[in-house]
Amino acid sequence: MYRGLLKAVILLLGLVSFAFSLRAMEEVSDFGDNSGNLRMHIHIPKNLEGISPVVVALHGCSQDANQLAEQSGWNELADRHNFIVVYPEQRRVNNVSNCFNWFNLRDIEGENGELASIRNMIAYVAMYNQVDFGSIYTYGLSAGAAMANSLLANDPSFFAAGAIFAGGPHKSAINAMQGMRVMMNPKDLSPEEWGSLINAENADSFPRIIIVHGTKDNVVDIQNAEELIDQWSFMHGIDTTPDSIDDVFAGNEYISRYVFHTEETNEAIIYYQLHGVGHKLLVNPGNGDKEGGQTGMFAVDLDFFSTYYVAIDFGLIPQD
Repeated sequence: MYRGLLKAVILLLGLVSFAFSLRAMEEVSDFGDNSGNLRMHIHIPKNLEGISPVVVALHGCSQDANQLAEQSGWNELADRHNFIVVYPEQRRVNNVSNCFNWFNLRDIEGENGELASIRNMIAYVAMYNQVDFGSIYTYGLSAGAAMANSLLANDPSFFAAGAIFAGGPHKSAINAMQGMRVMMNPKDLSPEEWGSLINAENADSFPRIIIVHGTKDNVVDIQNAEELIDQWSFMHGIDTTPDSIDDVFAGNEYISRYVFHTEETNEAIIYYQLHGVGHKLLVNPGNGDKEGGQTGMFAVDLDFFSTYYVAIDFGLIPQD
């Protein structure tokens, strides 16, 4: 009873803080060429100092930038830890479900389409802020996760890391019909076949990949996570067997954390398998160091602030 009351109070306070975060979200209408016809929102901490990392956060279907900011808690972490968050936003004229078009070749490769618009958003941020080009990250949910993975696949040396929540491999589909099919019936390709779809021609490094997926996801089948591991393990030159199962979250029945290392023992792939969880973002509303995010469509309170742990994996927050 008391826990439920406490959560209700925290939710109310969270809604108040969200009103402030909305005022801190700025829309940029002229960020350069916008062949993908996207909108751009940006959160810059009021007291931003020095050279700043940048997180590019991509919403899921039926969401917008403000909803992602509210539910994920990225803005609050940015304020605490001194980094910029960019929120590309889809327009319904491009996709009636407000999904990024991760399945359209025009939008996921080349110099036009949605990826090109997102690149120009990053360039705009770098033009007017001191940006740490060694600390640029991308994060996405569902369709936004698939698009985030395409960002990584097209410019693998540009991004330090990316987080893919309930997404799938780059070029798993190249039209809308294929896209509908592979969400629940993903292709089963070899690591080499998946890796051949990534633009590695001029890459001198590959990003750290954080994969998060629920075992009960009935929108994007969890096999997509296994195919993502295949795709990026090939690029990192490692096998698909985890080197360790982290026991940091052993007391949380919902989560297993698998880590895949390079030969130099660097973390190349981190896979959070969410046991018994569906197509949901895990949050833990509150004001503590490891609390944040808000419940809503596709976001559930399981006392685990997933964005906080992704930020640690990115290197934005010092590990305990």
